[in-house]
Formats: sequence, structure tokens, C-alpha cells
Amino acid sequence: MLSSTCLQWPGAGDIDSFRHPALVERDREVEEIRNLVEDPRVRLLTLTGPAGVGKSRLAQEALSHSRSAAARSIAVDLADIADPEDAWRCVLAAFGERFDDGYQIAGPTMILDALQAAIGSSRTVLLLDNCDPVARKIAREVSLLLRRCPNLLLVATSRVVLNLQREYVLSVRPLRTRSDSGPSRPALSAATQLLLAGIDSSYRGSAANLLVLDEIAHEVDGVPLALELAAVTINRIGPAAALRLIRTGAGMTPLPYADIPARHRCTDDAVAWGLRDLDARALDVLLHLSLCESAVDPDTLATLAGLDESVGGATTLTPLIEHSLLRRVVSDAGSPSYELIGIVRAYCRRLLESDRVRRERIRREHVDRWHELARRMAHDLARPDLRETALTLAERHVGDFRATVAGLIEMGQPQRAVELAASLEEVWIRFGRFTAIESLLTDHLGDRSNPESMSGALELLGDWALRTGRPQRAIDMFTRAATEYRRRADAESEHRIAARLGLAHLEDGRPDLAGEQLLFARDHGAELGEVADIYLTALALPEPAGQSDGDHSRLWERIERLDPRDRLRAYNTLARGQLGAETAHRALELFRRVLRMPEIEGHTLETLTALDGCAAAYGCAGEKFGELAALLFGSVHRIRSAHTIPMPEDIGDDEIEAARLIRPETNRDLPDIVSCALSGPHIPACSASPLDALTKRQRQIALLVADGLTNRMIASRLGIAEWTVINHLRQVMAKLNCPSRLHVALVVKGDKDLPLPDAKSSVSSNLRQIH
Repeated sequence: MLSSTCLQWPGAGDIDSFRHPALVERDREVEEIRNLVEDPRVRLLTLTGPAGVGKSRLAQEALSHSRSAAARSIAVDLADIADPEDAWRCVLAAFGERFDDGYQIAGPTMILDALQAAIGSSRTVLLLDNCDPVARKIAREVSLLLRRCPNLLLVATSRVVLNLQREYVLSVRPLRTRSDSGPSRPALSAATQLLLAGIDSSYRGSAANLLVLDEIAHEVDGVPLALELAAVTINRIGPAAALRLIRTGAGMTPLPYADIPARHRCTDDAVAWGLRDLDARALDVLLHLSLCESAVDPDTLATLAGLDESVGGATTLTPLIEHSLLRRVVSDAGSPSYELIGIVRAYCRRLLESDRVRRERIRREHVDRWHELARRMAHDLARPDLRETALTLAERHVGDFRATVAGLIEMGQPQRAVELAASLEEVWIRFGRFTAIESLLTDHLGDRSNPESMSGALELLGDWALRTGRPQRAIDMFTRAATEYRRRADAESEHRIAARLGLAHLEDGRPDLAGEQLLFARDHGAELGEVADIYLTALALPEPAGQSDGDHSRLWERIERLDPRDRLRAYNTLARGQLGAETAHRALELFRRVLRMPEIEGHTLETLTALDGCAAAYGCAGEKFGELAALLFGSVHRIRSAHTIPMPEDIGDDEIEAARLIRPETNRDLPDIVSCALSGPHIPACSASPLDALTKRQRQIALLVADGLTNRMIASRLGIAEWTVINHLRQVMAKLNCPSRLHVALVVKGDKDLPLPDAKSSVSSNLRQIH
């Protein structure tokens, strides 16, 4: 045993160089135990905590270097003892008492007499190590022994306390898994330091490996036994493979050391050793908790585990807490929650996998109960008075809600999964799970065993793609959904999807295809027939510069009668139709109108669309608004990245560059960005020149196009890539409303007599009307 609790690195030539030191960063706990041992008021000290947390090592280290003037210190390992009289025989043997084979300890009185005589009057510290199996059975004799022997200090290590009145309980916690320095300086936590002490030096050098080691330490919750097993596994297969193995729930490589008790050679043995006295009901609660992704509050736990009693009554939870299987955490506000440590969770999940009948029952109950909780929470999100409480619950359990969607699909209930995914849209966005849910539902599309649920998933995925600026993906999803509805002769759904498909074609710059789908939806009295007719009316308007306020007011009256989401989307679409050098001021005011609407809260995708629109309007208004346009573009880009919201398909180089230029310290949350967009300057009614809408680079390219240079020649002249020239030229043509290079050249040269292209043949002009 080491003489110090500080971390001691082994020598390079030591054949035992991969063995762990006794303790790492446990100085505070060791010092606390030593102080308690020397305190005359402490007669019974119990070190408790989960399996493998290091109770025995702490006790042995503290007692072996105690400053006490005790005449002797006796340690007895009771790990393999189940009978209380056998336990006391082991204690007497440790004091040097020997018995003939036929000798029997006859009752408590004889036990106490023999122990009192063996202990005598000298100061004695008795360590009952691993006394879990007999702790409650010998508790009464322990109390009587302490009364008889005033110079005796008894130290116990056990997952369960002896439950005596004068017992001093010290809870041993796992090692810290996160460093105070954050991820910028990896491998500084106590747990990772212990892991480093046990692995091959070839895995210690790279920053990537150190980050993986931090994740491994976090996955096993900093439990020293699990860290030792992880170290052996890393030496066998490497850090990355070990992390994947741990996350799948597979068992780690057992400890090979001959001097390690069998129960500590793998985590399953260590955990199972503490489950022997649990009844079936308590075990069921553990299995339910093992499927949770986060800590749960008492009411949620009661719902999930089907507990009829009050959690405060504790008849079911008490033995789990007393056996150090269930961790009770109290927040700063005093609210309790319950969770399993990593090794207990992994064991319970493997236990479920070994019993198919129990697994199916527990998982079905678990998914159904989480589904009901999620539905209730989604209902509360729609109520202003309950929204904040619901969001707090959602933040804590978003991982469980995602697992519920996956569980419903696995159980053959994908339609319920799609409905739940749609109802929790705002939760996925706010807490960064949007892309994960999209991927989950997309993977489900490969299963054609349930065409009804597949068409529902296609429609939801198409709607999300349309509202995040990915019209081509939306067209693919809506087209496949329409095919499914047509195959099933579901005319109502086919007409409904036609309206959505029409909007996707509009966003993709195909007004001809959009018109066909919108007419089909309107003429067949579809659910979205009124929406389709509004967009058809917008399509029929003149060019933006020729539109009147009366045209807009009539549309606004109809839009106001739509439901909130369709209303917000319609206003955004009408505003996008005004993006251009001559009507940027009108587009900006329409987008701001959207941002001022009370119903915008809870519609994050529509909010981001309006903010993107404000940035685009400032971009169209000329270079003097360029800094504000870049700020808004970059801020929205960062919001999308932070919340895993997919980027629009048409995002340009300017927007990406703007996002890169936003300094991290100037990052803003969504309400701040909205305030910035609403407080920005107004755009003058009309720019002095169409070229004012161009950036400096775009103006350079437009002038060179007017001089007759090709894209390759322009790239060579400016020292940039040809594809960059092409991207800039597309934006020039869009901002100047020019369908060709010739039109760009004539606008630059000031030819005012150039006839405008026909509205039905020009993708650009129609895109300005509806895109």
C-alpha cells in the first residue's frame, strides 16, 4: 500500500507499470476518516457507497496511517460470510482466539463475553470490511459490544448501514469525471487521472485520446472499479473501441489479477452481490430506472414504476437507497431526484436482455408511460401559464422522450412515434435534438411493413424540410408521401399533400410546378384549399415593384384567418416575394410584422425564417447595410448550429463567411437577435441605383461581366476560384432581377429600355414573388 494518497506514476521499466496506485485524489476523504477515528465521540463509523466505489481502500489507507495512539488495529473481511455467528467467529479468530472443531458459540451473551475478553481495556480499532451480508443481522450485538468496551472504535464498510442510533455514516462518492478547467484541458479530472494510471503509455499522448478517456470516465460515473476494468479493456482494444463497447452496454474485460476478490473482477459480479436481498418489486423499479436517460423526480418515478405509495413513504425505494443502488440527488431548490450510477444501469440492462419475457413487459410499460408523460407535457407547452414548467421538464427528459420515439418504432407502433415527434417539435429544436429525431424517422422509412406510418413520417419530414429552407428534400418527401396516399386511394390526404408540395416547388423556384399542385389542392376542396388559393393569388400579382398596398391588404385579410403556423408561413412567403433592390424596404417591414406577432413564441422555425428575411432585406438594400446584414446572417447561422437545425440548401458563401466572422463573445440568444432585427434602421423606399444592393465583390464581378469577361477570366483577374465567381454571379442576377449575363451587362451600363422577361418564363422573377 502506498504511503501517500497522491498519484504516483510508476517507473518506465517497472513490469507492474500498468497497475493502479491505491488511491487518486482521495486526500480529503482519508483526512476526514482519520479525524473521525481520533474523535472520542465517534464509536461507530460506517463507510457506505455503491459497489466498487473504493470503501475498503479508503478505510485501509486511513487506518494504516492513523495518527491515533491505538494499541492495535484489527481488520476482518466478512464478504463471504452470511451467518452472523460465523461472522463473530471470524472476528474472534482475528483477535487470536482459536476453537476446537466441536466448539460452538452459544448465543449473544457468550459472543459478547468472548469479544470483551479478547478486546480488553486497551484502545482498539476493529474494521469490519465488506460486512454487507450480515450488517443488519449483527447490528444489535455491535451496539451491546460498544457499550461493554468503552475503548473500542468499530469501523464498517458496507453498502447498507447498520441503522444504529449513534452510528456515524460517511458516504463515499465516485471520483469527479469533469475537470474544473473544462474540455479545453482534457484528462485533468480525478477519474481520468486514475484511468491514465492504468493504461499503456501509447494511449496517453494525443489530445484526441485524452478526450476519449474523459468520455469513458464520465460513462462509468467515476467508479474506481469500473475505471480499472476500463483500463484493462483499453489496453486490449484501444480507447475509441472501449468507449463504443461501454456505450453499447457490453461487459468490459475482467480484471486478471490473482489478488482481486472474485466479486471485484467485473462490475456485474460487484452489483449482483448487492442485489441478493431485494424483492421482485424493488428489482422492477431498478429495471425501469435503468431504461431512463436522466434522473427522475419522485412523481415521474412513481408513474414510470407504477408505484401506488407515496415516494416519501419509501417502502419500495428505501431498500434501493439503503443498498447504495439508487442515488438520491437534491437540487439547490431542495427538489429530490433519483438515478442509477453507470455500472448499476449497465448491469440492469444486461439483466433485461437475458430475460425476454421480463424485457418485453418492462419496455412496453416504460415506453407507454413515458409516452403519456410526453403527451401531457406537449399539452402544457401550448398553455402560457404552464409553458415554463413544461420546458423545465422537457430539458431534463429530452433524452427520454427521444428514446420513447425510438421505442415506439421498435415496438411496431410507428404511427404513435410520428405523432409524438410532431407534437414535441419545439422540444427537439430548443434542446438540440432536431437532427437526431430527423435521422431516427428517416431510418424508419426503410421499413415498408407499415405504409400508413411511413407516409406520416414522410409528410412530417417534408414539412420540417420545407420550414428549414430545404425545398428539394421537401419535394422528395412530399412526392413519396403522395405516391403512398395514391396507392392506398386516400384522396383526402393526397389533396392535402398537394398543397404542401406546391409550396415546396415555390421555394425551389418552380412556379409552374407549384401552380399545378396548388390548383389541384384548391379545386378538390383539400384541407389546405384556402392556403393554396392564397398562394395562387400571390402568384398572380404583378412584379413586386408594381404591386400596390391594396393588393397586400386583401391578402392580409385572408391570411389573418389561417391557423398560427400557416399564418406565419404565409406572411414570410409574402415578404420573401418582396426581396429585391427596389422593394427591400417593404420586405423588411413584412418580416418585422412576423417577428412582432404574439404567436411567434413557440414557432422557432418561422422565427428563424423571418430573421433570415430581415438579413436578406438589408443585404438587398446596399452596402451601407452590409454590416447589419452580416451580423443577422451570422447570428442565425450560429443559432441553427447550436440547436442542430439543418442549414438551408441555398445558403451562400456570404452567409457562411458572415457566420465565421461573428466572434464567440458576441453570440446572442434568439430573443436578442429578434430585438436586434426589430431595432435596426429602416430601409429607404428605393435605392438610388440597382447596383447599391451588391456587395463590393459582387459589384466587381458585375462590372467585369459588363466588360465581356467569362467566368474563368473573372476568376483569374480577381484571384478566386471559378465556382466562387459562379455563386456570386447567381446572387448578382437575383438581386438585379436579371435572368441572364446580358441583362446584368445592360443594367450595369444603364440601359433603361431593356424589356423585362416574361413573368411565367423567368424563374428569378417568380421566385421573387413567392420565394
